[in-house]
Amino acid sequence: MQRRTVLQLGIACLALGIASPALADPMADAKAVVDKYASKVEKWDGPTTGPKGAAGKTIVVLGADMKNGGILGVTKGVEEAAAALWWTVKT
Repeated sequence: MQRRTVLQLGIACLALGIASPALADPMADAKAVVDKYASKVEKWDGPTTGPKGAAGKTIVVLGADMKNGGILGVTKGVEEAAAALWWTVKT
């Protein structure tokens, strides 16, 4: 019985020793993801073509506080995009 336990323990240690190099480095993986999305983008890699927008539409933008710079910036961006499509924006 004791020989069997020692043999099983030895095989388990050997298996763990062999598998150790295959384990991924979680910090390196996390750093790679952060580097990919945090680096400066020099060139747009998204779509450059698409369907044409329908002209003559009206959209409404409801902002909680139009004095808030973040909400105001988004609203201005919506207005610029709408102007390019010949849309009317109501705020």
